[in-house]
Amino acid sequence: MDNIIEIINIDLIKKAGKYIARNYYYYKPEIKQKEVNTYSNGQIHTIKLDANCYLYTNYFKMLVNQKSDFLLAREPELKIANSDITVATITDMLEEGLLNASLDSATWLHFYVENNKLDWIFVHDSEIIPIYDKYNKNIIEIIRYYKIDEDNYRIETWTTKGVKIETIDKDKIINSNNVETWTPQKVNFKNIEKDKIIINDILYHYEEITYYQGEIENIEGKNLPFIPFIPLFNNKAKKSDLDGIQDLLDMYNSINSGFVDNINLFQEAIVKLKGFTGDTEELETIRKNMQKYKMVGIPQGGGDNADMEYMGIEIPVEARKVILEILKENIFKIGQGMDPDRLASESHITNGVIKARYSQLDMKANRTQKQLKIFYEKFVDCVNQFYNSGLDKEITFNRSMIFNESESIDNCLKSMNLLDQETILDNHPWVTDAKKVMEKINKEKEENIKRQQENMQTNDLQ
Repeated sequence: MDNIIEIINIDLIKKAGKYIARNYYYYKPEIKQKEVNTYSNGQIHTIKLDANCYLYTNYFKMLVNQKSDFLLAREPELKIANSDITVATITDMLEEGLLNASLDSATWLHFYVENNKLDWIFVHDSEIIPIYDKYNKNIIEIIRYYKIDEDNYRIETWTTKGVKIETIDKDKIINSNNVETWTPQKVNFKNIEKDKIIINDILYHYEEITYYQGEIENIEGKNLPFIPFIPLFNNKAKKSDLDGIQDLLDMYNSINSGFVDNINLFQEAIVKLKGFTGDTEELETIRKNMQKYKMVGIPQGGGDNADMEYMGIEIPVEARKVILEILKENIFKIGQGMDPDRLASESHITNGVIKARYSQLDMKANRTQKQLKIFYEKFVDCVNQFYNSGLDKEITFNRSMIFNESESIDNCLKSMNLLDQETILDNHPWVTDAKKVMEKINKEKEENIKRQQENMQTNDLQ
């Protein structure tokens, strides 16, 4: 048990700060009140300014969704022959898994049995510790840990022989909120109190229930022939889609937000009050009146020559525009996405141009697609073992990309005497199933021939 606690604590240290991509994808703004301290009449006065504005442009969410839509917006082609597992169900599972993997670098599909049927849910990567064999290839054990209440953690140790459930006091788990300050060498495992650990017997993976005339006849504990966890990695490097672009996103949004803040705060202007002897609080009242009413009254206590004037400050619009364009270009370049604004700015959009704009996204999708195929093959293996079936593991992804429809149709027409009709139909933008269209064309030809023969026979009789 001490060894498991040590493994969990080291895992917490290893994963500290790993899942920040979710904060970028599901961004929620925090409204912060600005304060300025001023000194007058021997005292410090705190002036509350308007809340600062953080303008967040969620390019990260766009990049993640682009990859998902590119791979799965159109349902993949599967050879599924199970009434409980449909193409739509698989596509939905792959979409959920791909999103989790893109944000967390990995996600885990957990199988369970309910009503004698195999089902599954995704488990967050932070809860899973895989134990591999000596070749670091095959998973021989899974440790899952998570908090079940304020005082206890639940630890599940899964093998093909069953699952061991243990409850551990929270004091034995290092504080994950402050884990950044820890290193494996600093963790002290000697002060673990063993009397706080509650150990249960090894349990079966699930219970198989048999019924007779609507009543439960027998309940039998059974184990799955595999460890019921399958990993889906975002790529071979096991990196999230935030890798390489986090600093660029922060800089882009920081510059954008600073620009908006400057505009909101007096429109980048300084007001000079002449002959004014008022205090700091009255200055703040004047500032608010100017923002609200666009005018100002000379405060009481001003001299005979009291007056006001603007001291304008030029807003460096062009400099900000240039740096934002450079940052945006690098976000899509390093993040390997397709900038829709760049594509829209093209004067003549051919399919060749479109394909070039999608090239980076295509390469990134290739790496993810390999992991999706590995994941799907393992998924089908588990389904086949449970149901003793022989489902085919083949999967074909139908990538989704915009294209110049007129150009595609024109190319099909130009290929009429060069290619067979079915190949041309396969590449026609209006055709989704070339074989069905071919059957319809052949049927219409037969009907036309039959109609012509009937007309000829009628003419002969006359």
